[in-house]
Amino acid sequence: MRPEYPPLDSLGDGVLVIDREHTVVFANRVMRGWLGHAAKEPVGTKCHDLSHQQPFPCNDRCQPGTTCFHDRVFATKEPFSQRHSHLMPDGSERILAITASPLFDQTGEVERIVQVMRDVTEEEQLRRDLDQSRIDLEQIFANAPFALTFLDRDMRVVRLNPAMEEMVGWSTAAAKGKHCYDLWGQYSGDPSRSGKKRICDACGATRAIANGEKHSYERQVKGRTIQVQAVPVLDQQGKIVGAMEIGCDITEQKQATAAI
Repeated sequence: MRPEYPPLDSLGDGVLVIDREHTVVFANRVMRGWLGHAAKEPVGTKCHDLSHQQPFPCNDRCQPGTTCFHDRVFATKEPFSQRHSHLMPDGSERILAITASPLFDQTGEVERIVQVMRDVTEEEQLRRDLDQSRIDLEQIFANAPFALTFLDRDMRVVRLNPAMEEMVGWSTAAAKGKHCYDLWGQYSGDPSRSGKKRICDACGATRAIANGEKHSYERQVKGRTIQVQAVPVLDQQGKIVGAMEIGCDITEQKQATAAI
């Protein structure tokens, strides 16, 4: 038997067409594949029975405290989308991105709803993993026991960690977008120098940006000796987009060596 909605049968996502009585009038090939483990024939079945094994629409018994988004589309005549975890007929739990859109009759009233369901389980897990990675990196950056400075290619401040903020007396908010050599550089207070002439003599960040290699040097900050490592920062294509300076206070170490 030919499907009632031929174009929808060729889509790669699961599709249901539902009438005002919550009855499924069409299920495409992908949807029927998902329902292959279910005993029910989708066409003629109530959508809430098919999807949630419940005899009532979602705003009654299926999901207390929520509104059936099919009813919402019928009422507003506007599409509605949501993502949620869904127990599939084969017993697996998948995350589905669901969009319900109105199908209008000749008078402009919503006659039926076409519901498109895309399995985004892997995509959602990847997003969660990336979010967790960002949180982990943020914790490392914020709690590192050494000073960290992220500079762009023009030596402008992008980010400072708390240890660096304390060391130089500048917050990220105040320093962001400004050149590091104008704020705490070797010649920052020298009125006879301006622009790039204020770059520190031993600056490793400029060299790291220029040649893509790591450079180490020492400098004095408020009477303390800081060992600095400057490393290039690369984007996903391997292009140098800036430099990271890592500063470690070695004052006591230098003093102990001198004493010996």
